Amino acid sequence: MGTTNRSRQAEVLVIGFGKGGKTVAATMGGLGKRMVLVERSARMYGGTCPNVGCVPTKALVHHSRKRRPADVPQEWYERSVGEVQALTKLFRGGDYDGLNDMDTVSVITGSAAFTDPHTVRVETADGPLTITAETILINTGSEPITHPTSTEAFNDVLATIVRSDV
Repeated sequence: MGTTNRSRQAEVLVIGFGKGGKTVAATMGGLGKRMVLVERSARMYGGTCPNVGCVPTKALVHHSRKRRPADVPQEWYERSVGEVQALTKLFRGGDYDGLNDMDTVSVITGSAAFTDPHTVRVETADGPLTITAETILINTGSEPITHPTSTEAFNDVLATIVRSDV
């Protein structure tokens, strides 16, 4: 995929490097489709699970079970966090290299915004890049919601759910 005047053409553009995005990019790229995968942060290649979700959480739990009474708490904690960060960095690198090393897939780090139904402008460290694709998949994840904690707010939510089920 050549770059001309900071623009690219792809058959499929995926916005978001999470589980779904990387799977689509690898599969379609393997089938010979010209793919571009855009991720806002190099620290999130691979998505939430390997970077800030499942993997680091479980790794820290694992480390917590290995702490001995003789371990100095602050030193143990810093070592554990360092080992978990090394693990997530290894996963990120593997995810990035596995896709970016494919001839048909390009990984771009930057923030994407639509300019029309088939075009996005990506703000990268090297300046803006325009990407046009026939198919654009949005794989940007979700945001958690906070449930009400007060009894009154909880009862309001419960009443709304009960009314909607009738």
